[in-house]
Amino acid sequence: MAKSSEWSKEYSCSPDHLFEVIINPEFHIRRSGLLDNPSAEVKETKRTDTALEFEVHCVEYAKGVKGIDRSKTENTVTTYRCDLPARRVQWTYEGPQGKRVKVWGDMSVAETPGGARVTQHFNCDVKIPLVGGQIEKLVMKETAKFWPKYERLVDEFVG
Repeated sequence: MAKSSEWSKEYSCSPDHLFEVIINPEFHIRRSGLLDNPSAEVKETKRTDTALEFEVHCVEYAKGVKGIDRSKTENTVTTYRCDLPARRVQWTYEGPQGKRVKVWGDMSVAETPGGARVTQHFNCDVKIPLVGGQIEKLVMKETAKFWPKYERLVDEFVG
């Protein structure tokens, strides 16, 4: 059964400024660095007046049942599909685990009386017999540790 996590924070800036932060290529490279990934590259794949799509290609340390294995690396791609007028982003992660591991989420920015609120959802579904639930719990534990780092990065980019 999939596990989910949410992070949200209000900022005293315009919704457009906050949305530009969460779709900024440099922001995504820095976010990847917070995850201790050896490298990341952003590739824009589509841009119109209403939509933006980009991919974040990462070299990550290998992940297994016992956690991170720094002796090996693997290539991953996270695809972001942005609805610019709605200030919404849907994303999916693809790694070497294939269809057995599904990681996806969304981000949105909403106007508030004090400025703007960003909300992010993270979802993980591991379909590996006997150990899938344990892996999901481990991923959620690491996600909970990551949110404060992510918040500091958003704070820095918002300025």
